[in-house]
Amino acid sequence: MLDDSADRSSAGQDLGVIVYNAWDLSVKMWSAHVQFQIVFPEAYKRFDQPTMIARDKRPEEQMRCYQIAHRVKLVMTPNITLRDDRGFSIVTKAIAKANVLLMPQ
Repeated sequence: MLDDSADRSSAGQDLGVIVYNAWDLSVKMWSAHVQFQIVFPEAYKRFDQPTMIARDKRPEEQMRCYQIAHRVKLVMTPNITLRDDRGFSIVTKAIAKANVLLMPQ
């Protein structure tokens, strides 16, 4: 899958930067005093506008896709939720919506 004209040294360095940043982020997430729930929605599930972003539709079309029940074709990124139960009450916050592509109607 690597392009024959690509510089392998530069590609290796770029991959190393990605791995380093991913490792650093995972250490911060796992050492935090909160819980992260990372969920990939299922393919062919009904599009859920409050928790998903349809990347192949314009922002003004998102609600219409939700109303007419478009189905998910491909999930690109997960839905991430933070849960903080350190205090007297449990606090949940949506960190990131899942990025999806939709099936044509």
